Amino acid sequence: MVISRRTIKNFNKMEFTIRKPSDLHTHVRQGEMLPEIARITAFRFAYIEVMPNTTPSKQTGPEAIAYYNEIRPHTGDTEVIVSIKITPETTEEIVEEAVRLGVKVGKLYFGITTNEAEGARGIEPFYPGLRAMEKYGMILSVHGEAAYDPDGKKIINLRREAAFIPIAEQIIADFPHLKVIFEHITTGAMVNFIVNNSSNRSIAATITDHHLRDDIDSILGFVTASGEGINPHNYRKPIPKFPEDRDALVWAATNGLPCFFYGSDSAPHATETKECCCGKPGVFSAMTRIETLAEVFEKAGKLNKLEGFASIFGPLFYGVSPSRETITLVKEPWQVPVEFNNVTNYRQGEEISWRVKE
Repeated sequence: MVISRRTIKNFNKMEFTIRKPSDLHTHVRQGEMLPEIARITAFRFAYIEVMPNTTPSKQTGPEAIAYYNEIRPHTGDTEVIVSIKITPETTEEIVEEAVRLGVKVGKLYFGITTNEAEGARGIEPFYPGLRAMEKYGMILSVHGEAAYDPDGKKIINLRREAAFIPIAEQIIADFPHLKVIFEHITTGAMVNFIVNNSSNRSIAATITDHHLRDDIDSILGFVTASGEGINPHNYRKPIPKFPEDRDALVWAATNGLPCFFYGSDSAPHATETKECCCGKPGVFSAMTRIETLAEVFEKAGKLNKLEGFASIFGPLFYGVSPSRETITLVKEPWQVPVEFNNVTNYRQGEEISWRVKE
């Protein structure tokens, strides 16, 4: 899609305007946390997609729609896209009903993450659900990490995404008409896989703002006044990798390739569940998403590519219309609050050089 002249002409060093962005991978949790987290996650975004890994998870259309009805009163003008979790027990009847009710996405958790303690140990048990998704036009969204090798041996975190690529190849070979999103990718190897397979089929990947900015040292080499330490609030799944992987992600996001679009994976956990002996994975980036993206794209000299990545390519892949509303970002520094609703913010206490104009 060609970005409009209206938008292009407004790009300068101090202010620019883009269509309202969409965040196609979020978590708003449940219970008392949900209303405020849903509100701030939806704020200034046209669409948000909400993941189904609650407790219990959303595995059917009626469960997903009930979750939608719980979230939607708190999101204002922002539309909510819900998904169901695909399991070995997902039948054609489950998929057909979900699609009929308006559920667009089925989520497959291959990696180990929040409320997913084990991770899948083979793709074949999910084939009945995948066949039905291909038949009824449901999008497959995959957490693309292999936690175990074929012999059942656990794979180290830094190698899990690379270990998943043969499984990704199997999925697209066996289901050639299935639209697939490989979520929150973190490696140059996965960037190459997406580019090499996106030209003649519906393959895409989401990239988060924090993976565009961080490498593994954002967790393990966090610099404080007393030296280096661990930052539990930067711990997430999949973990960021090496600087060259981050650079590959920046290249993918900033070069106007429609197969890459934005999903923040903003994942809130109460501060006390992060700052403990077994801290939960998840970066709560809802308050800083588009501003962080502006910094990344500015550093790359590609602010004119931000609208495609954040506002256009994702909705088009989902078959919905990009927003006609706009937001304007201005070059005006502000400091990120430490907490929101008992959740520590990503980039807490830092100064960000861009803000959204009110």
